[in-house]
Amino acid sequence: MLDRKSKNLLCSLLFLVFSIALLGVEVWRVELEAADVPEGKILKFAAWNIQKLGFAGEHDRSRVEEQHIANILSQYHLIAITELMHKKALKPVLGEDGRIIKWKNEKLMMLKDKKFRELKENKGEILSFKDEDFVELKYEGNPKWDFQKILKKLSEKGRNYSCLISPKVGDEHPEHYALLYDEELVCELKVGGLIEVGEFERVPYWATFCAGKFDFSVIVVHTKPDDKKKECELMDEVYKHVQRKNGEDENDVLLVGDFNLQPNNAAFKDLKALKKKVDPLILPPEKTNIADTQLYDNIFFQEFYLKEYNQESGVYRFDDVIFANDDDKAGGISDHRPVWAEFEIHLDDDGVKSEGDAGDSESQ
Repeated sequence: MLDRKSKNLLCSLLFLVFSIALLGVEVWRVELEAADVPEGKILKFAAWNIQKLGFAGEHDRSRVEEQHIANILSQYHLIAITELMHKKALKPVLGEDGRIIKWKNEKLMMLKDKKFRELKENKGEILSFKDEDFVELKYEGNPKWDFQKILKKLSEKGRNYSCLISPKVGDEHPEHYALLYDEELVCELKVGGLIEVGEFERVPYWATFCAGKFDFSVIVVHTKPDDKKKECELMDEVYKHVQRKNGEDENDVLLVGDFNLQPNNAAFKDLKALKKKVDPLILPPEKTNIADTQLYDNIFFQEFYLKEYNQESGVYRFDDVIFANDDDKAGGISDHRPVWAEFEIHLDDDGVKSEGDAGDSESQ
């Protein structure tokens, strides 16, 4: 028969063993999740100017055209979108800085918004919104808000995408940037916001994401055609601004969008001359408009840092693939083609430096 002291000691030992066992299970679970990204798993990234998305009138899209857009978007895990024209229908539920939205089970749910997080903590539930919560307002020709429909079509395809939408940028031709990502593979780490460097008609926007072990920042920009050279001359300052914000241990930065200039234009010389060379992925004679006359859309980054790039990139010629080069039919989708690149996500190259390099964020 154990005395009281012995019983207490035995209970303490059992509790310690039980705690260690639980700790072991927890550590094993975390390690399993970290190792859950198989070698060879690829992040498919794209940037696309979807012509006047969310703008009514001459740019009304049919159900078939909306489905084509959803089909194209669903080929990629993360898409930087320019020319998202309308966000006012979401004004009641989206903050000034832009918020994450997600279609799931035919509901639009709000995530990562301080106000809604507080409400969630108080109510113990995620706030959700149905179609009838979005009232059509007279704005830019009373748009049908086709982006909302496209998000729904993506959900119907069994793909769950979240979307980070920027504040309005531009006065003469205002629009929003959108960063659409497949939440099965990608998560948003940090909403960087607008980049107030120099003078832009449409201020660039950035955010940081993670896919597997690959964490990286995306800058999306759409230059004003009349000021394209002046704005592209500022791209080096935009790029360095994000690297400084990230710190020297995170230099993986993608600068993407519609630059309205060929990548070999002299306006990019300061960007290309940064300490670790910044190169465009898409080069002549490739063209990114469906008329096959211009190469304006691109993806710039420093391959020295982005070791995850697997040397696969290009332009998706949907006008040829889907419409057999019928520009009239393809024009219902967009006048621009997506540009894309692939990245390995089982690698982690943060902190890569050459000998004597203190990091681009401070030295450029």
